[in-house]
Amino acid sequence: MNTRFCLAIAVSPLLAACSGALGGSEPDPSRSPPPPAAARSQPIPPLPAEAPPPEHPPAAASLTVAVEGRCSGLDVGFIGATTFVRHGHVAAVGETPAALVLARVTDRGIEDDPTLARGVRLGEETWRSMHVLSMSGTWPDDAHLTMFNEGGERVGTLLMEYAWKGDRWRLVPPRPPQEDAYGIQTPWQNGSTLWLHESTYPEFAVLPRGAAPRPDFGALRVRNEPSGCFFEHGATLARPGGEVLLAGRYCGIFPSHQGSLMTGGMVGEAALARWVPGRPAVLEPIPPVARRAALRLTGLREAAPSTVYLFGSIVNADESAAETYIARSDGAGWTRVPAPFKHARSYSPDADGTLWAWADGAIFRLPAGGEWEKAPIENVTDVAWKDERPVWAMTKDSLHRRDASGAWTDVAVPKPAFSEGAALRLDALRLSPNGDLWVRASYAEKRAQWTKPEEREALLRFGAPLPASRCEAGAPGDRSLLAGWPEQATESCTTPFAVLVRVSKSAPATYDYPQTRAALKGHTELEGAEFVDIDLGGRRYFGAKATSLAQGRAAVELVGKKVDGSRPELVCLAPHVTRTLPIDVATGAIAAAKPTAQR
Repeated sequence: MNTRFCLAIAVSPLLAACSGALGGSEPDPSRSPPPPAAARSQPIPPLPAEAPPPEHPPAAASLTVAVEGRCSGLDVGFIGATTFVRHGHVAAVGETPAALVLARVTDRGIEDDPTLARGVRLGEETWRSMHVLSMSGTWPDDAHLTMFNEGGERVGTLLMEYAWKGDRWRLVPPRPPQEDAYGIQTPWQNGSTLWLHESTYPEFAVLPRGAAPRPDFGALRVRNEPSGCFFEHGATLARPGGEVLLAGRYCGIFPSHQGSLMTGGMVGEAALARWVPGRPAVLEPIPPVARRAALRLTGLREAAPSTVYLFGSIVNADESAAETYIARSDGAGWTRVPAPFKHARSYSPDADGTLWAWADGAIFRLPAGGEWEKAPIENVTDVAWKDERPVWAMTKDSLHRRDASGAWTDVAVPKPAFSEGAALRLDALRLSPNGDLWVRASYAEKRAQWTKPEEREALLRFGAPLPASRCEAGAPGDRSLLAGWPEQATESCTTPFAVLVRVSKSAPATYDYPQTRAALKGHTELEGAEFVDIDLGGRRYFGAKATSLAQGRAAVELVGKKVDGSRPELVCLAPHVTRTLPIDVATGAIAAAKPTAQR
């Protein structure tokens, strides 16, 4: 059975479906009252047709918490136009049991459907835990999920690719190695792939063979190549007309300098080469720098109209950036473009020729034929791009949106949904193919009654606000790992409930919580509290139905301070009880547990 949680995906009718409320229409203040009967001497013309007022006015868009809780790896992935919320991983043998959770976002909200992770397994390498690397394709006809393990000192990264078939993920057999299919790949003409192999000099292959001409940079070879020298790739640009630009460090090209020692070999100096079908490859005369050996080229981008940008850095001995390097070609040679920043994280030329840069913790803009401009935001930690332009930017604690006019506006960052006072740290931006913004965030929840803080993760979404879901780390077999969560108990709460223990899936049904009982021993102020196992959102918890708010707070404080690592909470809840444990709080002893009727 699916568990659904309302999330702001669209407005109007969907808000009604989530809230169940019906809005009334307001009288139109612009309409004048009818004149007295004596004044109606002339025929009254009919009022113009008007659209009926909406039953549910759309809620103002804002940034709100969609999911939050004690789960690791909380993130979103996109398979075509379908968005998935995910967290967890597939545990290896010997690790604490864990589960991979996939939840699909629909126009009804987040659908917590355990079958969405069906079929994902470890395979033969059972000692390696597997994490989600990427999601791609279109849902559900051509959906792909790639899992990975980072490997270790003596083993490499393991990748496992799955394809969605019918009602489950099925492991895609490893592809047999293809001759010449190696190295760095770039889309090429007629649907082929251009493969680059970083050897002493760049060597290309085209697959499938014969689909397009094979670039040949052999004309760049020099005599007496230094021993142990190799080509270091910087960037490749395959242009529609068949031309290939290749930037990198070419060994032996400049005999006056053989390069620096790296990974047991020698690399040469930075250069840009051009190959045109039917002609030998040649070096492009790019703007020189004082220390050619320190230039590192890392990017090539084509921009309209017929403009190509070359990006890189002049680096220190440890490869850290000392000065940015930008050159532009409009078809006749290259020109150095001065920049007001030291190091750029990314560049993006848009359709009208404007060059954007995220650099030195800020966003810069260079209009065609103009001067650099800087957005009024400092310490930028992530940027979301659309149509080659920045549309969202964030710092660790603020979010900013760029509108159609180019102005930046601040977007309020909410407080965590299930915290007593923490503030969210913004970690990353995620922009879906249909333009929805998601924000990864986190915080440490600290409470006076806890011996240790609890690290929590969150997903925020920009849209119409709706209640947040709570996520929990769990083991395979847990029915639901996304759930609603009760509000904190306040003075107005008539059913205070102390959630004392999150019970592991492996705990036996008769488990009697000896550490918790030891913490409660001798505290007769807890007399009258009913200690029970409950089901909350498909998970098992142990707690106390308190007779008062003060009694509930006392139970939470005792367990939180005396049971190391526990993080109890006092909520307002009439729970779904599955078992009652008659604990004598004076002695800490317990009689035999008796099942109770579910209520």
